[in-house]
Amino acid sequence: MRLINRITIIIILCLLVNLIGVLWINYATTKSYLYSQLESDLQNAVTSVSMRIGPYLNPLDTEMINATVNAYGNSGFYLSVEVDLNDQPNIAYTQPLKIDGVPTAFIEFAQFPIVEASTSLMDNQWRQAGTLTITGNPAYAYQHLWQSIINTIGWFLLLIVLIIALAAVGVGKMLKPVYLVIRRVNRIRKHYVGDEIPLPNIKEFRFLVQAINNMSERIKTQFNKDARLHESLKLQALQDPTTGLSNRHYFNSHVTSWLSDNPHGYLMFIEITGLDQINQQLGFHKRDEVVVRLGEILRAVCKNEQQYVLCRLSLNQFGVLVTDAGEEDITVLAQELINELHNSEVVNLFEDDDFVKVAACAITEPLSLSKALSLVDNALNQAKQSSEHFFVKSDNKIPIFELPKSELKLLLESAVDNDKVDLEKQAVNCFDEDAPIYHFEIFARLHDEKLGKISAGAFVSTLEDSGIGPSFDRKVIELVMAKLKASSNTRYAINLSSCAINDNGFLTWFEKIIQNDQVKQSLCFEITENTAIYSHESALHLANVLHTQKIPFGVDHVGKKFESLNYLQSIKPDYVKVAPIYTTMAAVGDHRAYFTASLVAAIHNLNIHVIASHIENNEQLAQFIQYQFDGYQGFINTPTSF
Repeated sequence: MRLINRITIIIILCLLVNLIGVLWINYATTKSYLYSQLESDLQNAVTSVSMRIGPYLNPLDTEMINATVNAYGNSGFYLSVEVDLNDQPNIAYTQPLKIDGVPTAFIEFAQFPIVEASTSLMDNQWRQAGTLTITGNPAYAYQHLWQSIINTIGWFLLLIVLIIALAAVGVGKMLKPVYLVIRRVNRIRKHYVGDEIPLPNIKEFRFLVQAINNMSERIKTQFNKDARLHESLKLQALQDPTTGLSNRHYFNSHVTSWLSDNPHGYLMFIEITGLDQINQQLGFHKRDEVVVRLGEILRAVCKNEQQYVLCRLSLNQFGVLVTDAGEEDITVLAQELINELHNSEVVNLFEDDDFVKVAACAITEPLSLSKALSLVDNALNQAKQSSEHFFVKSDNKIPIFELPKSELKLLLESAVDNDKVDLEKQAVNCFDEDAPIYHFEIFARLHDEKLGKISAGAFVSTLEDSGIGPSFDRKVIELVMAKLKASSNTRYAINLSSCAINDNGFLTWFEKIIQNDQVKQSLCFEITENTAIYSHESALHLANVLHTQKIPFGVDHVGKKFESLNYLQSIKPDYVKVAPIYTTMAAVGDHRAYFTASLVAAIHNLNIHVIASHIENNEQLAQFIQYQFDGYQGFINTPTSF
């Protein structure tokens, strides 16, 4: 039972005891007063009746005496009025005791005694002519006593209700620090901390809250240490210390996640020969300088951080995952990379001009990691045997990859102008089975007569590079708004592109549209971690706008980059969706699962909900309960048409 309920029960019991005491005092006092009043009234009545009868005693006028007796008897205040005349028949008026409106049980409990009063009748010669006896009617006393009890109970019940209401408000306000402490303990259990609880005025509660605040501060300090340790260990375990690129562990985990989710893109290997000779002739410091420079060139060529995942696979081999690209794009990328390497200052350190080989293989369907890597290895071997610097193995199963960027841009523009954008929704569930669905995420697809259905993964980079993002995002928002139900409490999450939130025209339109009550009630918006980091000012502005309108805001693919999570402290999203790589790490269950747990704890420390992505089945879902995620999504919930 809650404390406030116990306190309320104690208050009610105290009031009931008080009520019983007041009722008894009121009952005893009123009964005594009414009995005294009844006796006094009878004495007055006897005197009055005797004086009225006196003139009719000598000479005796029985008719007038009878009329006087009946007149007093009919008043209802007396059970009987009796005149006992000497040597004459008695003259009397009697009526039964009848008490209306009073329960029988109360009558039996109260038990007013019957009151009588008598006096001698004297004629005008001062001789005793008879005796007058009047018996009082206690019905009025019963009724008055009962009504007094009822009124007392009524006023007391009203007072009890008023006191309970005031006590509920007062005690609830008084116990607010206790509720805040309970909520804080529950949130700490889920690795949330939050700000300090305000100190109450009550001394005992003040000590309790102060203790919880001190504990929270220590836990927050520990969480911050854990977060820094997470970043440090993450860099050590997943980042190449020489180039700052991801290492093979990270690359393999990321590629595994990508391969399981309708992959569309290329895997590229870059092999540099001659590093061993540089090490032998000039030392490992010079070799590392060359490797660092090679990493810088790779970053410079692969500018779109969202489209590429860069990795140093081994001493002389680099890997690149290129999403949303066709053969033309990958050929241009490989040629640009080779040109940059040959034009750099490090080229003179290599004895062989043909020191770089590039191979890429198209991946257009789900594969195992080993199968995908073996395909790229075969392509690299073919490149080594060829006089060309690079070899690209294409796959014509996905015609969209063969479209030049210019044609894909026209296709996107046509889809926006001609309403050829389809929407799908996928549920994001809470781990608490009793909680409602967190929201539905909206996915956009194109439909073309020749190419069929085209998922967002095939055109998202073109959307960003070509500047169509603002018009495309606007179209998606309008389509979703057109299908919203006025009474629906379900939220739908819409992803916003980087170029859209950097476009002033789109932001002006967006800030007007989110003032709509239906939008506030039914929509939420997301951006990617890349957008939050590399367009931080625009992301901060968007976050402030959405927070002002009380619209939920999220960040997707969190943890994909090696940057610190400090950017989350400034934009303060309501929730984040972690990168699929952490799902892969947790599913493996080895030491790398630590990074998933520590990432969730670090984000919870910022009071942000964390959603797991790419959950495929119930077995995998069961593994994730231990990591304190707030929600999950993936193909455990198949996307459906919106």
